[in-house]
Amino acid sequence: MAVKFRSDGTGHSQRVAIDNNFVYDGEFGFGIGGNTPDPGRFVDYTVSENVLYHIGKSNPTNRNLARGIDIQDHVNSVFRRNYFIRMPEYGNSYGIHLNGGTQSNVRVEDNFMYNIQANSLLISNNSSGTAWNSVAILRNLIQNPFGALRLTQVNGNTNGVTLSNNRYYRTSGTMAQVNYNNLSYQQWLAQTGETGSQFGAVTLRDPNRTLETYMQSLSRPATTDEFLTSIRAQRKGNWSTRLTAAAINAYFKEGYSPLNP
Repeated sequence: MAVKFRSDGTGHSQRVAIDNNFVYDGEFGFGIGGNTPDPGRFVDYTVSENVLYHIGKSNPTNRNLARGIDIQDHVNSVFRRNYFIRMPEYGNSYGIHLNGGTQSNVRVEDNFMYNIQANSLLISNNSSGTAWNSVAILRNLIQNPFGALRLTQVNGNTNGVTLSNNRYYRTSGTMAQVNYNNLSYQQWLAQTGETGSQFGAVTLRDPNRTLETYMQSLSRPATTDEFLTSIRAQRKGNWSTRLTAAAINAYFKEGYSPLNP
C-alpha cells in the first residue's frame, strides 16, 4: 500500500489534504478507512489531482490485486480530479471504493479512470436509514476501450448516494453489476436513478503515454527500471524537477485529457 490512513474512533483523523502525488505499481494506492467500524472516523479530507498509474503491475504479494482509493466512514470529504491509469491485469481491482458503515457529505467528482479491468467505481453500502447521506458521485469519466469485466459495481444499495453526469464506455464486458446481477447501461440508470450521464467514448490527446515514454521524453532509457533508478537518486545537490510528481503528473494529465469532453 502506498499510503494507509488509520483512525480508530469518531473524528480521530481530521483536516488532511493529499494532493498531486504520483503513485506507481504496488497493490494499493490510498487506503483511507482502517481500522475499526466506528462512524465518521475521517473528517474534512481532500484528495485531489493525484495520478495512480499501473497499480498492480508487479503483483508484489502474488495476490492479484490492483486497488486505487478506499474510502470508509468519511464526513465532509472530497475526492476530486484524480487520475487512475492502466490497471488492466486483475479482476480484483477498483479505482474508487466507497465502503463502510457511514458516509456523510462525501463528493467523488471529476475523476478520470482508464483501462481498469474491473470496478472503476465500486460502492459497498449495506447501511440503512441515514447512515449514508449526501454522497455525490459526479462528472467522473470512466473509460475502457480495451474491454473490461465491468465498469461499476454495487454491493448492497445506493441509499444516500446521488449519481449524476458521469460518462461511461467499454468495448466489451459488462457495464455494471448490482448484487452480482449484470446490468446494461440502461438497467444501471434505472437501478441507481443516475441522471445526466452518457455512454460513449471520448478522444484523448495521447493515451499511449507511459512511464517509458516519459523517460524517453527526458532523453533517458525508456524503461521503468531507469525511472525507478532515477527517482531513487534524487537528493540535495542532485535534484531534477522533471522527476518530481508535479512534472510526471502534468505529463500524464496532458496526454489523457479529453479532446471531446
